[in-house]
Amino acid sequence: MIREEIFKLPPDDMRRLENFFSAHENVYVYGAGQYGKYALEFLAMQRMPVRGVLVTSAKGNPEMLDGIRVYQADKIDLSGCGVFIAVSTKYRDEIRGALGGSGAELLEFSDEQFRCMGCYAWNARHIPAVAASWPRGQEHGRMRVAVFSHDTAMLGADLSLLDNLSVLKDKEDFSPIVITRGVGPLSQALLAMGIPSLAMEFDWWAQHPGVPLRDNTKAIDAIAAFLSEMGIDLCYTNTSVIDIGARVAEKLHVPHVWHVREFAMRDFGFVFQEGEQESARYIQSSDAVLFVSKALESDYIARTHSQKHFHVIYNGVFLKSYHGKQKSDFDRTPLRIVMVGAMVEAKNQRELIRACQYLSKEEQELFEIHFYGTGEESYRAAVEREISAAGLSNRVFFHGYTPEVGRALASCEIGVMASRSEAFGRVTVEYMMSGLFVIASDAGANPELLRNGEDGLLYPLGNPEALANCLRWCLFHRKEMAEKAMRNQGHATEKRFSPRQAAEAIYRVFKDVVRGAYEEKTIMVNASHKK
Repeated sequence: MIREEIFKLPPDDMRRLENFFSAHENVYVYGAGQYGKYALEFLAMQRMPVRGVLVTSAKGNPEMLDGIRVYQADKIDLSGCGVFIAVSTKYRDEIRGALGGSGAELLEFSDEQFRCMGCYAWNARHIPAVAASWPRGQEHGRMRVAVFSHDTAMLGADLSLLDNLSVLKDKEDFSPIVITRGVGPLSQALLAMGIPSLAMEFDWWAQHPGVPLRDNTKAIDAIAAFLSEMGIDLCYTNTSVIDIGARVAEKLHVPHVWHVREFAMRDFGFVFQEGEQESARYIQSSDAVLFVSKALESDYIARTHSQKHFHVIYNGVFLKSYHGKQKSDFDRTPLRIVMVGAMVEAKNQRELIRACQYLSKEEQELFEIHFYGTGEESYRAAVEREISAAGLSNRVFFHGYTPEVGRALASCEIGVMASRSEAFGRVTVEYMMSGLFVIASDAGANPELLRNGEDGLLYPLGNPEALANCLRWCLFHRKEMAEKAMRNQGHATEKRFSPRQAAEAIYRVFKDVVRGAYEEKTIMVNASHKK
């Protein structure tokens, strides 16, 4: 019997909804965005009828949403009706003001509760079928693995997870189920791959300073109860910024593997709830810890004074969406430089702009710079001010986020990775696989991925003049640049960053951990029988 905690809101919240619908013959949902969609689907599954969807303006909104009519709020009589406001908290003051004289009674839930509705609706649609077909009992001989993901936005860690699962899902003795934080593109991608997922709301244990942390106890209990019924053999956490996988593994008394993919503080400015040292020791206490680079492993060895159960496995990256280059591409003018990554201080886009200021005006005219990625508006504004002050506005282009990274890279010749502390550098590998000439800072894992002078060029982090010299070298050594890029493309694809090779290495760790836990349990059982 599957516990209802993964399908329904807590009893008090359910009673509020039920009482609200009982008190009104007509109930409208205000909002046609993501929260509105979550609410409509959840209410439909609870058999709570919605009279219509309200929006502030009909312009730009559909006439129907999930089969329900959409109305402009000020065009209909709402007196005596109930209105369930399903929009983000930041927009509610405006909506309350607009509905103030409507005669409608309003019901509001928190942002978290709407995200929970999205999770529960997803689970109700998919989990019963998963539970019915899930392999149970030792006779199946399958390794049942609960995979914990921190997000569903399909960024670096999610993409690496999908690369690994695309290889492992076809193994006869491997059955994964992914626990996602909320519902999003990752959920849909897993569904398309035939991999089940359970959506839940939980908090990260690593956050920006001052961000309050939510208690994950209820989520841990609900996930543990569900996975207990599924007979899980192993829990695997795909990133260091969440600890819920380890907590669930403790509750189930099953082994846990932790995959550390980031310098949380250096890469993102995150601090751990339990402090840097204690969190590192807790991660180290897992049955195995995987690192995406030697640089990252060394950081944890320094903090834990141990490397027990540590393994370095470079990420594999699929080439399918990338397009190789021709040597003739490097003859074009201007040469196009690309930086892919979040627009944040740690990614250091500003260093490239400062490097260009060491080039002559004639040299600047021989380059274009293309930034792909979204992030902090304040940081982007600072970068734009420097661009304007340097007279580079006609040489720099912002494109925002793109899911088609391969197409973006195909139009460029030089990839720059200026990050202050890249734990692995998936984007660096994408540059290589797309046949770009790579210039990277000497920080983090960059020196592991890029052999200076052979695959590309390394420059000292924080030295924009040195970066400018690398760019200048590209202008006057185009043939050599093209040859290095072509050679590096094949080397990265075939030998160093094979997705199958990475996935198989992870699989072997899983097998060893599960086998070790089974043997340890057998020894304990035999010992108790002898007593």
